[in-house]
Amino acid sequence: ELKKLNEVQNLLVESEKWILDYILHDPLDIVDIPANLFEAIRNIQEAREKNKLVIFAGAGISVDSGAPLWKEVSDKIIQSLGLNEADYNEALIIGQWLHDERGEKEYNEKLRDILHYDKGLQPNPIHHQLIRLNPRHIVTTNYDDLLEQALNYYQKRLKL
Repeated sequence: ELKKLNEVQNLLVESEKWILDYILHDPLDIVDIPANLFEAIRNIQEAREKNKLVIFAGAGISVDSGAPLWKEVSDKIIQSLGLNEADYNEALIIGQWLHDERGEKEYNEKLRDILHYDKGLQPNPIHHQLIRLNPRHIVTTNYDDLLEQALNYYQKRLKL
């Protein structure tokens, strides 16, 4: 199966090679190779060629840059309110609790601390590759600005 992946990799456009590079260089017990991987890659290529590629990106793309997943954020908010995280799993309203309990200033400060805004997080290869796919739109729930940083990097590079 891996040999077949290596052979097909030569047929792919440069911006799609990162998918196979990721799969081939990560332990296979962590990464499941989907049966329809090549069909998915073709669909991505076709959407990009028709300027219809839309990417939905969640917090997982920023983990390698040091940004937390929502579970870590919600657990820290619950702890800051003096509550036991095991008793609360209503993720969508946890941030509102913090805002209501402590006010907007402390809410913003707490989120900046939890989300590592002062740590100077940098985009990782996933951010760069998503931008290099040249999507028409990127939809994200992320609080970080790592996709924007990657986009700015390529915009500056193109102007040189």
